[in-house]
Amino acid sequence: MIYLSYLRNLLIRNPIKLVMIGLIFFLCSTAINLKPQINETHFISKINYESNWLYLIRSDKGEISVLSFNQEPKTIGGNRIVYESTPDAIVPIIIFIFLLLILLIVFSLIPEEDINWQLDEIWEQTQINSISCEIEDDIFYYVYRNRLLKISKVQLSSSDLSNILSRFTYSTLPVFPGTKKERRDKKLKEILS
Repeated sequence: MIYLSYLRNLLIRNPIKLVMIGLIFFLCSTAINLKPQINETHFISKINYESNWLYLIRSDKGEISVLSFNQEPKTIGGNRIVYESTPDAIVPIIIFIFLLLILLIVFSLIPEEDINWQLDEIWEQTQINSISCEIEDDIFYYVYRNRLLKISKVQLSSSDLSNILSRFTYSTLPVFPGTKKERRDKKLKEILS
C-alpha cells in the first residue's frame, strides 16, 4: 500500500514530466501506426542494376531524379509506377520525440529541487504520511504500518519522525499490539462472540 501511495505522490509532484512521458508514448504509438504513403508517378526509363530497380523520373518542374527500389514496383500503363514511401509526418514526430526525451533526461539529472524528480523527498514524505499517532493517558504512540515507531510524552514533529525512520528498518520495529483501549475492546469482542 505504501508503494501505491508513493506512486500517487510521485504523480502529484511531477505532472509536467508525466505529461512529457505520456506525449512520448502517444507519439511513438502514432509513429508506429502511420500507414505508408502511396505515390504514383510517371517515369522516363527504368534500369535493373545489381538487383536494384532504378527509375528516371521527371517532376512537374522538369527536374530529373532517380528513384531506387529493392524490388520492381507495380507498373500502370507502361510508364507509371505506384510505390510506397515513408509518410512525411514521421520526421517531425521523431524529432519531437527526441526533443522530449532530451528534456526529460536533462530535467531528471539537474540537481535543482524544483526541476528534478525529488524521489528521496517524496519517499520520505510518503513514509511520514503513513505514520499514525495514538494518544492514551497523555502518551503518544507513533505507529508506522502497524509497527511501533516511538513512544513519547511530547508530540513529535515531522522532522523528528523522519530522523527516527531513517535510523530503523521496517523489520526491526516491534509490532504494535494496540493501545490499552484497543486491546480491551478486542478482548471484549472475543468474549461476547
